[in-house]
Amino acid sequence: MAAWKKYYQPIAIGKHLLILPAWIEERSNPSRLAIRIDPGMAFGTGTHPSTQLSLELMEKYVQPGIDIIDVGCGSGILAIAGILLGARHAIAVDISEEAVQSARDNIALNGLQTYIEVGLASVPEIVQGQFSLKQGQVVIANILLKVIEELFDVGLGALVCAHGFLLLSGILNEQISEITEKAAEKGFHICDRLSQGDW
Repeated sequence: MAAWKKYYQPIAIGKHLLILPAWIEERSNPSRLAIRIDPGMAFGTGTHPSTQLSLELMEKYVQPGIDIIDVGCGSGILAIAGILLGARHAIAVDISEEAVQSARDNIALNGLQTYIEVGLASVPEIVQGQFSLKQGQVVIANILLKVIEELFDVGLGALVCAHGFLLLSGILNEQISEITEKAAEKGFHICDRLSQGDW
């Protein structure tokens, strides 16, 4: 076993989720929904505060039967969580080929290939109809502030259904006013906020 694997242990998130490294068979808490992840090279192992905060918000806003879109999916962890929490279908996109492959591998590891559509793409391709959905009731972007601002300019807000939710993460506490202003320009307002450390 690679030395770093010793330090990547199961992580309980929120009330219902458990991030489980792919090489660990036993589940210490079978009452939680296990997301099996082999991190590989992609962002999104569940150890970063921005990923954990995204998962906590998803527990609150993902309802059974909804569609979700994960922009900048990294390892696929958020799309996988969405399906485990009851979403019927998810689109997961990233502009990194390594991330897309990692997401596909992790989705297969969790047996969710029929529920999650993965692609080497971003917001414009979804808006143009290159996927089975153009909108979701919950849209997640766990990226960096500058990238989120750029995505707003190419249609990020249009991916959110009427009365839906846009979950943004990867934002430092000192950047809150900046993202709030950008979101307001596109017709969004903050209805919830979580923080952990500087994030």
